[in-house]
Amino acid sequence: MLSPIAFDLIIKYFDAVDRAVAARLSRKRPWSEPALTSLLCDLLDEETQEGQNLSYTLRQLNEELNAFDGLEMNATLETHEYPPHIERWVTQSDLGFVVGFDNLMIPEDSWTASWLLQAKRLYPTSKNPVQYDETSRFGGMNKEQHARIEKLVDTTDVPFIKYLLYCPRVESLDHVTRQKLRYLHNKSLTTHIYDYTFGLQLYNELRKVENSLGAGLLIADPRYLPGTFGAAHSELLKPITPLDWPSVTPLAWFLALQLADECPDIDQQHGLRRPLRLPPTVAPPNHSDLDWVHGIVTGDEKAVERVLELFNDDNERAPEPFLPPHTLTIGVSVGHDLDPERRRIRME
Repeated sequence: MLSPIAFDLIIKYFDAVDRAVAARLSRKRPWSEPALTSLLCDLLDEETQEGQNLSYTLRQLNEELNAFDGLEMNATLETHEYPPHIERWVTQSDLGFVVGFDNLMIPEDSWTASWLLQAKRLYPTSKNPVQYDETSRFGGMNKEQHARIEKLVDTTDVPFIKYLLYCPRVESLDHVTRQKLRYLHNKSLTTHIYDYTFGLQLYNELRKVENSLGAGLLIADPRYLPGTFGAAHSELLKPITPLDWPSVTPLAWFLALQLADECPDIDQQHGLRRPLRLPPTVAPPNHSDLDWVHGIVTGDEKAVERVLELFNDDNERAPEPFLPPHTLTIGVSVGHDLDPERRRIRME
């Protein structure tokens, strides 16, 4: 559970990363999906972030998180080594993401959630000079690949695959396109009821000229994948159903919303979270599908073999490359700096 202050700080941090990556879309030769994904990994990994000239760094974030709420964020990147017969299923455009909350004051509230992000880049409508507008389209959409994504989600019964859409930020666009996209934001978001942490943050962002809603890194649900730049922004933070994730979410908000733990019904409906700790009196639940998904995202060989067997059993052609070469783990902990003998909250 994040306070409104922590929620705001975490969005501020990931939005700074967003700005650094999205700037590469406006270059004379826009970067490819693998190059953008590599940069994103460098910016988020604690070991490689130094020297990247972020406007708000992980060190600054942790100083403020710890001062206000006793929280600390860590970020690590793991590069996977697959055996030769699996290596050909690796794609440089995919990224594994593990998000977790380590609660040392109420240990049974600790959890992780695993995601596989398939990167797609927005293509400019004009290459000389590079220009984007609301009709710009996302490239590399593969119907067979999309069908296999749906099949894997259906088989695991865990909606763990999302599209990571690389776009330029709204404030970097020409005046006309910028106004069009902001109109789409206002049309869909100004009718919200601005309550709880999410609603209050949304209200504050809408009051800013340059805000995190004009993000360049967007997470899209495969069921409602936008075809154009305008379509993506028209669906921004709009829930598919009252208890569902939005169809399109800025990456910063996608991560902050999970850590805020403000909508438990979403997790109960989809079963996205793996509990890390349980009280001694509670038997561990059967999370075989969640463990399978976690193994796929983190490059576990047995989990990957199970995926390949799934397609072989159906006499289908082997899937398009889908394995992530890297997995980023983003974790927030609370109570880490307290005396281990006293930090647990006891209610009895």
